Amino acid sequence: MEKCLKKVSIIVPAYNVEDYIEKCIDSLLTQTYRNIEIIIVDEDRTDEELQKYYQQMQNRRRNIAVVEAEPGKSSTECRNLGTLHVNGSFLLFLDANMEIGDTTALGEMLGIAMRDDVGIVAGTVYDDRDRLYCAGLEFAGAYESPVQKWQAETERAVDLKEIKNLYRYPYRGLPQFDEWKEWRKIRQDETGAMRYYGMNREYVIVPAHCMLVKKMAFVQLGGFSDKFRTELSALDFCLRVREHGYRIVNAAHAKWQYHDLPDSVRQAREAATVDAQVERTERDLFEILWSQVLSLR
Repeated sequence: MEKCLKKVSIIVPAYNVEDYIEKCIDSLLTQTYRNIEIIIVDEDRTDEELQKYYQQMQNRRRNIAVVEAEPGKSSTECRNLGTLHVNGSFLLFLDANMEIGDTTALGEMLGIAMRDDVGIVAGTVYDDRDRLYCAGLEFAGAYESPVQKWQAETERAVDLKEIKNLYRYPYRGLPQFDEWKEWRKIRQDETGAMRYYGMNREYVIVPAHCMLVKKMAFVQLGGFSDKFRTELSALDFCLRVREHGYRIVNAAHAKWQYHDLPDSVRQAREAATVDAQVERTERDLFEILWSQVLSLR
């Protein structure tokens, strides 16, 4: 039966994540969709215990491989590197501080991704407090749509905090939909934030920390652009995917768990790969490349 299932290649960039990577891998091995391979892109080979763990997993599991990345590689470069070693028809880009929140999450996402018109499926990610962390992204500030402005004014329960005034995470901070539905007694015909983030929906952009992509589309578009080292690479990729006629969908019931990295880990990661000047330069480049799309909002 497994031979009939499409193989999913899961690419996990791993940098200074010894406290999270085992949980991530264990959750992937215990979820219900079995035809997977896991490619760990190792950016930090200084931890001997972690290296022993990698070696043990490779010895015990034929579907786990560790690829060495040069020091200083960005997450974007590591994701592209990981795709050079895959055998699957679908690629799941997953950060190492993530784990399965529901054992059927990958199957839920794959069921949507197998549609011919879908290029990307994003999981629904919750934080350690079981609050929504991310279902998708929206452009913010000068690039938000009239609908988004209306949401910001009327949906006061919704956290629409702007991130660097370019994109934001709608509905971040809300409780899991199933719990909120019971708490607020949401009716089947109710609309707005009360039901909106509890349904599969299309987005223009989604982050790369839990992104399932058709391999055919990824290869067709040349992967993540080497013009970007920051997370703008994911936004650029999403816009190119849509430009080629594919849809981007959030799978509302594909639940994943996000573990917040300590500030020391996050700062070390950012200092090793991207500085403030690079961020400003890449944002300027993004706005130039996609000025026509941004101006239509």
